[in-house]
Amino acid sequence: MTGTPIDVGRHRYRPPAATKDLVQARDRECRVPGCHRPVQACDLDHVDPWAQGGGTHSGNLCGLCRRDHRLKGEPGWHHRMSETGVLEITTPAGRTYRSEPEPLTTAA
Repeated sequence: MTGTPIDVGRHRYRPPAATKDLVQARDRECRVPGCHRPVQACDLDHVDPWAQGGGTHSGNLCGLCRRDHRLKGEPGWHHRMSETGVLEITTPAGRTYRSEPEPLTTAA
């Protein structure tokens, strides 16, 4: 809308400020269910890892606190994000948890 790029694909690992702002506005806090650390104190994580071809855009980035970001890299953990921003986390035990971002606006 402003002409500022929010999707830089595979051209940059770190998101531009506009993408970071968009993801932080959407997520508000760590996206792991039960974790309420404010997103401003979180890492922006590539859900599909950069090293495996994941792009740098809001549909592939989410806020994870440092602890949950590190845990994601442990064997058996799987993260997947839908086009609507729903994050699904599957644990090594096979349980799946969904994290839906709150709507950015309220209905009048």
